[in-house]
Amino acid sequence: MNKPMAAMLQRAVQAAILGALLWASAMAFGWRWLLFVVIVVLIYGLICFGYAIFLWRVNR
Repeated sequence: MNKPMAAMLQRAVQAAILGALLWASAMAFGWRWLLFVVIVVLIYGLICFGYAIFLWRVNR
């Protein structure tokens, strides 16, 4: 695994963890508007994960 792919996978994992924490706080505090932030963070994580897969396929 090269450095760019590892960095993108790390960002995807961080985005997933952040999304889970934001979702949990939205449920705990009743802040429904925070769910929009969760959706954006998860979309960012999916983009990072997709780019990491793309880098993996190119380097294969």
